[in-house]
Formats: sequence, structure tokens, C-alpha cells
Amino acid sequence: MNHSLRNLFIGYTAIVIAVVLIIYYTFSTVRSQEKELATISKTREVLQKIQPVFLDLTEFESQLGTIVIFNKGNYTDAYNEALLKIKNDSALMMQLGTSHSGNRADYHRLASLLHNMTAFAEYLLRPGNAKKNNLPGNTWHSNSGKEIITEFKTIADKLEDAGRKTLSASYNNTINLTRRTFDFVKVMAGILILILFVSFIFIYRDIKRRRKTESRLKQFNTELERQVAEKAALIREKEEKYKRLYASMTDAYSIISMDGQLLEYNPSFKEMLGYTDEELKQKKYKDIIPSKWHAIEEDMVKTQILPNKFSPVYQKEYIHKSGRIFPVELRTFLLEDKEGNPEAMWAIIRDITDRREAENKLAISEKNLRYVLASTSDNFYVLQKKDYRILLINEAAEKNLRRAWGKPVTIGTNLMDVIPADTNEPIRESLERVFSGTKVEYELQHVQSDLPTWVMVTYTPVYDDWGKVIGAYILTKDITERKTAELELTEAESKFRNLVEKSLVGVYILLGDRIAYVNPRFAEIFGYEQSEMINSFLTEMLVHPDDKERFNENVRKRFSGETDSVHYELRCLKKSGEVIEVEVFGSRIQYKGKPAVIGTLLDITERRKTERENEHVRMLLRERVKELSALYQLGQVLQNEKKAISTVLENAVSILPQGWQYTSVTAARIVIGDTEYKTKNYGAVVHSQAAKFKGPEGEQGMVEVVYLEKRPQEKEDAFSVEERNMINMMAEMLRTYLFRRYETEMNKKMQQEILNRKVQEQKTVARAILNAQERERNKIGQELHDNVNQILASIKLYLGMARGKEEEEMAETIRESSQLLDNAIEEIRSLSKSQVTPLKKIDLEELIQALVDKLEETSDVAVKFVYVIKDKQVEDDLKLNIYRIVQEQVNNIVKHAEASVVSIALHENADGIHLSIADNGKGFVPDQKRKGIGLSNMINRVESFNGELDIISSPGNGCEIQIRIPC
Repeated sequence: MNHSLRNLFIGYTAIVIAVVLIIYYTFSTVRSQEKELATISKTREVLQKIQPVFLDLTEFESQLGTIVIFNKGNYTDAYNEALLKIKNDSALMMQLGTSHSGNRADYHRLASLLHNMTAFAEYLLRPGNAKKNNLPGNTWHSNSGKEIITEFKTIADKLEDAGRKTLSASYNNTINLTRRTFDFVKVMAGILILILFVSFIFIYRDIKRRRKTESRLKQFNTELERQVAEKAALIREKEEKYKRLYASMTDAYSIISMDGQLLEYNPSFKEMLGYTDEELKQKKYKDIIPSKWHAIEEDMVKTQILPNKFSPVYQKEYIHKSGRIFPVELRTFLLEDKEGNPEAMWAIIRDITDRREAENKLAISEKNLRYVLASTSDNFYVLQKKDYRILLINEAAEKNLRRAWGKPVTIGTNLMDVIPADTNEPIRESLERVFSGTKVEYELQHVQSDLPTWVMVTYTPVYDDWGKVIGAYILTKDITERKTAELELTEAESKFRNLVEKSLVGVYILLGDRIAYVNPRFAEIFGYEQSEMINSFLTEMLVHPDDKERFNENVRKRFSGETDSVHYELRCLKKSGEVIEVEVFGSRIQYKGKPAVIGTLLDITERRKTERENEHVRMLLRERVKELSALYQLGQVLQNEKKAISTVLENAVSILPQGWQYTSVTAARIVIGDTEYKTKNYGAVVHSQAAKFKGPEGEQGMVEVVYLEKRPQEKEDAFSVEERNMINMMAEMLRTYLFRRYETEMNKKMQQEILNRKVQEQKTVARAILNAQERERNKIGQELHDNVNQILASIKLYLGMARGKEEEEMAETIRESSQLLDNAIEEIRSLSKSQVTPLKKIDLEELIQALVDKLEETSDVAVKFVYVIKDKQVEDDLKLNIYRIVQEQVNNIVKHAEASVVSIALHENADGIHLSIADNGKGFVPDQKRKGIGLSNMINRVESFNGELDIISSPGNGCEIQIRIPC
């Protein structure tokens, strides 16, 4: 009852709203039309009146003179501006009149504007005002001015009158429409009241009927409870019986209430949808089917299930839990209560996804077949056995059979009725053979010009599902080109043979399962003689047993016409039994009137072997990349020379697990003496591998990588060969790092010691230099005292003796004194020359040669001097230091070597200047510590120019000094 009242209320409310909307819309439309028509009419009237105004304004403008008002400009300009505004407003009125705007406010504005313009003109036309402004009064008493004013007033009055009339007409129309609307509403209200009254009557009858039904139900309730108790046991018995069947059904089964709630279902239904029991309890029937099926399902219930108690088998779609929509086939039955009222519905559902896909594929296949039949130029038709009627025929067959037999041939035609009598019997015999299960094929030559000259006719039996022949399909193929090609092939065979006999590629022709022809190269590939293989040789004898099936399939496809050519690789056997790999190209041809295969064969055994080797190398390379990544990271960490060794080792141990196969369960540890570094996850060890090494100070070192869980066993243990090699490499890298850091520390200490020693040596050199300077000063003083001073004293004595002597004796004394003076000068020059070396433009060869000459003059030593240097390429500073080195070594040889032969060689090469000084003296031990600073001085001079000095000497074998200075 509540449902009925609600429906009635909604219906009545919708009617009322619709009626109100119709009334409002009608009223608004009529009102708008009335307003628009009135506005257009009045606008046109205004436009007609405004035209004379334009003419008068033009005449009035022509009469205006050059009158100055208020001494501020030309009055004509001011008044023209006012007239221009009137023109613009008039133009606006014209636009309003043609735009159907119906805006009365604009008309009132224009009327007011015209009144203002009129007042302005009146002011100027009054003689008093003209006189007041020093204007000639007779200028403004023209008829044109008065007419303009009069016209302005007339137009304004008409505009106002038109506006009032328009408003009055619109108001009257509005009142009339309102009255009609109210009358219509009254009528509709009466109708609605009547409908409501009738509805209440029906509702009352429904309530009364329902109470009567409730009374009857009470009477049947007792009887029903009794029957329920009796049948409950029977139901439980049947329920147990069918429960096993229900659970084991392969098809899905479900029961839903009339409002779509899932009540019951079997496991197949749950499995089909992919939901759990808890999820299905929350679902309604509409939740598991796409929305497009909702209306169809409701219509099925109303038109089929409710009237007939069941539905026919029909198809629809379900939604899987994953969102996938799949097709199903089902049949639904109605469940009723004891009174026959619908209570629920049950259905058996079958997932037909696979069947639908098969049907789609079949439809596509049939469509493709029809397309092929329609597009092929070959004749094709299917014949029924029992009455020789055509069941299927393509367009080409219809056209060509009509040409051949002179009668139309279509689906349903009896073939024997259209075949000419002279050819009827041969065709019938062929059909009888086909109907007996034998395939018939023959070539036929036509004499008609509009048909192919040669055709191949093929009769193939058609079987039913039980293997019984029920018809035949006949294919007629145009082979005119093939016949022509056979003749051309025969003619070209000799040319072909000459070509292939010398080919570097194996060439073959297969005829059936035998080899009809091979060229010499083909026979050579397999190790046979050419004569052994032609005509009698079976092709299968050449094919590896594992590839025979594929070989036979490719041959069959070409002989059957499924494909014209193939390209594939194959394993074959040589005469010696050796397995080879070949690349085969083959095409279908006609050879001596029979289908054959011609092709080429290339031995690719070596090529494939190389490819396999390359692939194996690539596989090994990929494995090595993983190991090298870990080694590279470890190497990067170990390159750091700035961080402390403990920090580097902590970083290194964290990298080690990354290089092993099972990184997540891998831990590592590094042990150096008593110090241990390990990863955070290091714990109970299941598999372990380690590599040991000696530290730089002899301490024991170890690298250990462990698996914390059980892992599959490799060839020897859980670690692969590569991993065992890698841990050894990592151990070696750590050992190298530790030695390098140890050597670095030792080198730093050694360099500091060398630096300290050099500082001491420099101090010794400095002291020696000071001592040498003192000795030089003493030597110079001694030379001056012993030689020069004595000569000067003699000169003084001679000059004193010359005083008072005769002129001849005086001249002799003076001559003696002059000679002594020359000797003094020579002594001083010699002394200066031995102590001073030029600083600029040094001729190194000349300096060393002077040193050699002096050595030979003052001793019995024989000197060999070789100089091969371009002086321009050597700086003066370097020349001076080279000279001092030679000078120092020559002094050493003279003082200590007791040599008789000295060799000095100075030359240049790509690396710089090379100086060699050798003697045959008594020699010495180079590493033995000496008191002098001569050698140290030489070494310092060489090192100051980034050079190198080598001393080669031993007792009794002389000495050789080799110096290399870059420049």
C-alpha cells in the first residue's frame, strides 16, 4: 500500500510541475512577443519622423556664419558639435528600430535628449540672448531655425506618446494573459483533485483485500506448519542426497532473491567469479553483471521467467573480480512459495569464453574463406553426393562454367543437367571415383578462345564427422602459364645446367622423395660423387634424424602448393657420418611435367660454430661484468690514500657481499693481525670461503665471505669457481693496498731522512765554499806577495838606481824595469784568468778545451775530448755548471786517480745533454763515505737542473761518471 501511495504521489507531483511549467512558458512567450511587436512599430514611426529633421539641420548649418560667442572660438564649431550628437542619437534610434530590442528606456532617454537640444536652440534663438552675447539678432530669425525647434518638440512629443501607448498596450495584454492562465489553473486543479479522489478509492479497496488475505493466511498457517514439519525431514534427506551433486557440479549454480540478493551458490560459481564467500555476501546480482545487461535481465524476468516459470537458454556477461568481463550461457528457473508467489530464481551458468573464442575464430575463418573464394581466379565449387547439386560456388566458377557449357550454374543447380552430353560421362566417372574416396586430378585443354588453354582439374572427396563421403569439391586451376613455362624450362635447361655446374653453392632439384639433380658442389658438400646422388638417392638419407620431420614438412608444403618458397636451416649428415649445418633455399617448380622443388644449399657449419663460440664468450662476459663491478668498487675504495686505513677497510668489507650471487644472505669479514672488520649482518655461518695473505710487517691477513643460510651446492661447494677466484683477487688487492700504504709511510720517512741529509750536505758545502773562498784569498795574497810584490820591489830598486846615472845607463835600467813591469802584468793576468769565468756568451767548448790543454801541459795525462753540442740551444747558466762539473772531476782525477788517460765526451740527443768523464786510474768504491765534498757538489749541480748522475767505478778499474741533463 505504501508503495502505491508513493507512486501516486510522485505521479501527481510530476503532473502539477509540468502544468505549472507549461503555463509559465506560455505566459512568458506571449508577453515577449507583444512587447517586441509594439516596440518595432513605434520605432519605425520614429524613424519616419526623423528624416525631415536631417534635411532641416543640413539647411540650417549652411546658414550659420562666423559668429563669435564669449570671445572663445567659432560658434559654428560649438553648434555643429551639438547637431552631431543629435545625429548620433538619431542613428541609435534607427539601430534600435531594426534590432527588435524593445527597450523603452532608450526611447525615453532619446526623447529627453531631444528636449534638451530644443531648449538649447531656443536659448540661442531669442533676440535677447543673441544681443547679450554680442550677436546680430536678425541672424537667428530665419525660418530654418524656427522649423528646427518646432520639429524637435514634435518628435519628442511623439516619442513620449508612443512610449505611453506601448506601455498601455503591454499592460492590457499582460492582464488578459494572466486571467486566462488563472482560469486554466483552476480547471487543472479540479482535474487533479478528481484524480486524487479516485486514487484513494482504489487504495481503500486494496487495503480491504489485503485484510481479507491476512485472515485466510492465519487459517492456513496451522496447516502449513504441520506440513512443513512433515516435509522438513524429507527435505533434509533430499538435501543431503543432492548436496554432493551440488558441490561436484562443473557448471556454476546460484540462487538469487527477487530483489537480486545472492542467496546460495556452489563452489564452481565462486571459482568462476574469483570472489571469496565473504566478498560474495556483500554483492548483489547486479554487481556481477555489466550495466548494459540490467535492463535486458529485468525484461527477461518480466516476459519469460515470471509468466513461464523458466527462461530459454540465453547468453550474457559476468564481471570477474579482476574486472575482466566474460560471456556465460545460462537458463533460469523460478522458485515459488506455497501460494505460487515468486520467491527466488535459480540458474545453471556455464562459462563459454573458450567456446566464444572458437566461434569467433570460426567466423573469421569462414569470412576469410569466402574472401579467398571470391578473390581467387580459380574455379571452385562444392557438389552434394546424393543429387549432384551445387552447395557452394565462387564467382569465377559461375562465369567460366557458363562459358564452357552455355548454361547458368549457381548454388542449387544439378550439375548433370547443365553438362553437355559429350562430356557428361567422363565427368560422372570422375565423380563416382571421388565419391568412393579417391582423389582425382587431370589436365584439360580447352579450344574455346575465351577460356584458359590448359587447366588442372582436381576432385577431392568431402567427409562428414563419421568419415563418410558426402560430396566433393572441384578445383579448376589455370595452368596455361605453367605449360608454357615447361616448354621454356626445357629450352633453358641446358643453359641452367651450364650455370649451376660451376656454381660455388650447392644446387638441387627434388622430385618426390628423390633427388633429380645436384650440381658438383652439392655432391662435394656431402662427400658423394655426383653420379651417386642423381635419380636414385633418397633425400632423407642426407637429413639428420632429429630434423627429418621439419624437412619433410617443408617439402610437403611446397609440393602441395601451400607455399611457393622456403628458407630455413637444417642439420645434415655427410657420407662419412659427420654432422654439418646447411642453409636451404627452395622454390616450387614444374620439372618434366611434374611438381618439383629447386633450391640452393650453403654449408654454414663453420659460421654457426663461430657464432656459438661468440655467444658462449658473451655469456661468460656477462658473468664477469658482475664480478668486475664489485672489484671495481673495491678498487675505487682502496685508491683513497687520504682516509685512515681502518676507515678504508670498513668501507671495503661492506662492498664484498655485492659481488656474490646471494647478496641478501651474504656477510663478509676482513682480519688484519688482531684487528677484525666485518659487516653488520655477520653471524652464524652456514657456508664459508676465505683467502689468506701476509701483511707488510708479516702479520696474518684474511678475507672471508660467508652465506648465512643454506645455499645450493656448486661443483665443489656453495660458491662458484668465479667467486672463489674473486675472493683471491680481493685478498690480493687488500694485500697490495696495505703494502702500498706501508711503502708510502716508509717513503715519507725516507724522504724526510734524505731531506735532512741534504740539508746537512748543503751546510757542509756552504762551509766548504767559505773555506775555499778563504784559501783563494790566501792564494791570491800569496801570489801577489811572492811574485808580483817581488817584481814591483825590483822595479822600484831599478828606478832608484837609475837616478843620477848617465843617459845610456838610465835607459838600460828603465828597459829592465819595463821588462819586470811586463812580467808583473802577466802574473796578474794569469792569476785573474785562473780565478774568473765569463758569465755571458760562454763558449763551453773553448773553456773545456783550455782546461784540457792546461791538464796536458802540467801533467803526463793524455786527454781525449769530444764535443758535439750546438751552443745556441744551451743556456749560459747550464754551460757554466757543466764547466764547473768537468773542472771538479778533472781536479779529482789529478789529485786522487793517478790516471794516465782521461776521456771527456759531451753530446746531445733527444732526451737532453749527455756528459761522460772516464779515466783509467785506481778507482774507488762509490758507496763508501768520503770526507771531501767534490762529488756532493757535482751531484747538487746536476740535480739543480733535474739531471741524473751515475758513478761507475771499482778499485783498480778506473772511474766513469755519466751525467744526463734534460734541456
